[in-house]
Amino acid sequence: MQKIAGFGEIMQRLMTQKYQTIEQTQGFDVMYTGTALNVLASLAYFGYDTRMISKLPENALGFAARSAAQSFGVDMSRVIIGGDYLGLYFLEQGFGVRPSKVIYNREHSAFVTSHLDEYDWDAIYQDVTHVHFCGISFAVAENVRNIAVAAIKQAKERDIVVSLDFNYRPGLWSKEEAIDVYLGVLPLVDICFANQRDFSELLPFSVIDETESYEQMIEKTMQDVFSRYPNIQLIAGTKRLVLEPTFHQLQGFIATPATVVFSKAYQFDVLERIGGGDAFVAGVLHGYLGEEPLSYTVEFGVASSVYKHTILGDSNRARISDIEKLMKSSKNDMIER
Repeated sequence: MQKIAGFGEIMQRLMTQKYQTIEQTQGFDVMYTGTALNVLASLAYFGYDTRMISKLPENALGFAARSAAQSFGVDMSRVIIGGDYLGLYFLEQGFGVRPSKVIYNREHSAFVTSHLDEYDWDAIYQDVTHVHFCGISFAVAENVRNIAVAAIKQAKERDIVVSLDFNYRPGLWSKEEAIDVYLGVLPLVDICFANQRDFSELLPFSVIDETESYEQMIEKTMQDVFSRYPNIQLIAGTKRLVLEPTFHQLQGFIATPATVVFSKAYQFDVLERIGGGDAFVAGVLHGYLGEEPLSYTVEFGVASSVYKHTILGDSNRARISDIEKLMKSSKNDMIER
């Protein structure tokens, strides 16, 4: 049976109520989240066996985070318990022309201050067939970066399929640091989530020609990447257009060394954007793990992301039947305007 693991931090999310600013709010709505958890939660909803790789503090906040992850169906038995602090992020939900704002407080969290020798890879990777990483884990701290790289190497020693979401955040680390890390780990990656701009910013050989169509840019970039990294089996990404602050368009692609397949473009109202990329990752992994055709896989990935935009919170809460119903809709526009 397939078991999918994910490496990353679980944080407490504190969101202002009723679109208030942080300065004016008198209360916050509490959730527990993280990029790896978001992916695993979606996959657990799809029926997959999932396992979290992380560290949580030994106090009520850590136990609450563990319980929240378990409520999705994610196996938390290998998560390290120790330390004092849980990472936090504060979300000021925007409205209209006022954008959302995020403030992180994670520098001294149990996960960020964890050490490589705390992780028992034989136990963590027992029965695991696939493990997912997000680029944010490379960016938050040097010791976490070292743990993530070690985790990838340990996975490859066990013939575990490795997927990586670039998710490059320039506010977290320098481009020079990111380039050095990505060039180092790409030879160990089997599945990669990134778009053509990620590659052009972080891989020195990839250049975007703005005179070409989107499809031409994707096809040329993917050819470059596959030629230099024959270990990569599949690359997937999305293109987003913000038509209005809460009305977006999303299209996806999946590439293999042999072909590139594009999804239809969805237009939809947005309740919450956070976690949409993680839902896309989970949707594509579902298609990959189920050995579905590329056309199904890319449509399922984009539809998963679109569905997540209707869910409050970072993690998607959709069954396979929910996503497939959306895929079968005869309209590219789900909203008539």
